[in-house]
Amino acid sequence: MFIYQVEISIQKDVEREWLAFMQHKHLDDVVNTGCFVSKQMYKKLADIPDGAATTYIMNYTATTQENIDSYLTNYAVALREEVHQLFGGKFSASRCILEVL
Repeated sequence: MFIYQVEISIQKDVEREWLAFMQHKHLDDVVNTGCFVSKQMYKKLADIPDGAATTYIMNYTATTQENIDSYLTNYAVALREEVHQLFGGKFSASRCILEVL
């Protein structure tokens, strides 16, 4: 099993709108690509020291590395663009791929 992990720090002034978008649309859109078998979202309890942003972590589980590669090649750009159009300049993101041992 493999985890595609996305960590996003979202500014507090749009956090509520962003969270609703993520929970009611974006996470499902990612899983509905067929590349992942499940999703999980976490909120970090330790915020950025200045308090201007909250950090969330999304884990998408894939059965193979090829599934993640397919997502990155065929779907990621369009799904990221949708988030940027709605919340561009209001968040920072980092991504990594993990292997479950």
